[in-house]
Amino acid sequence: MAYDSQNRRVEERVLNTSGTTSTRKYTFKTSGVATGKRDKREEYDKDGNLIQYIVYQYDSQGRFSGIEIYLKNPTPPDTLQGRVTVEYNAEGKQTTGTRYNADDTVAETYTYTYNSQGLLSRKDIKNPLGVLVSYSLFSYEQGPLIGDQMEYFF
Repeated sequence: MAYDSQNRRVEERVLNTSGTTSTRKYTFKTSGVATGKRDKREEYDKDGNLIQYIVYQYDSQGRFSGIEIYLKNPTPPDTLQGRVTVEYNAEGKQTTGTRYNADDTVAETYTYTYNSQGLLSRKDIKNPLGVLVSYSLFSYEQGPLIGDQMEYFF
């Protein structure tokens, strides 16, 4: 892994599920309300060829609002593989997320629930028909998250 002068990860090697390795490189925004936040993640194959990249998006308040995932083509334009959008409530808490396929159909939706202290307590994942397919429960002890979370799949 490599880090920049602000201790942000800018490069890492990744072992893929196929058993191959790739390199991920990260860049950060240099202006606007999201200055200093992640701008793009690029993925390179073992030979150093750019194969895929993710563009991070932010709203007018500088909050993360989604990503677009592209497959790098030999000649432009690159192919949009999918995207994710995020929405917030009045308190600034993430309430929903939606993952879209390349054809802009909904792949799955995420709903976030918070406890009385405003801490994340549950994340639901639903299929395109709105049927719950899994959920995660989050536990806290005097503030910090203890352990990981419990996940349930149907």
